[in-house]
Amino acid sequence: IYYDAVMGGELKAGDLLRFTDDNIEITVELTDTGTVILPKGGANILNMLKAIEAGWGPMVSLLTDQWSKSDTEFQDPIEIIKLAQNKQRLRNQDRFEFKRLALGAS
Repeated sequence: IYYDAVMGGELKAGDLLRFTDDNIEITVELTDTGTVILPKGGANILNMLKAIEAGWGPMVSLLTDQWSKSDTEFQDPIEIIKLAQNKQRLRNQDRFEFKRLALGAS
């Protein structure tokens, strides 16, 4: 999904993109092919009980079993959201927009 933005110069390899809401935070690094890397420690649950109530329960096991152990590459950050919610399809994908972090932000 980010390939055109990379090829057009709007985004570049190494840019960090973040999705955050009241319950979770996910930060990915853009590659030169438009895929994203979820770095080890790049996904965090901010409020465990509220996150589970909001449908992020599957993310708990992903964090402990996979995402906290090594970097993982995805074709699109929406794949991460689908896995974190154990869904095949997301309604209102716009609500899960990953935004570019400003330089110096972490």
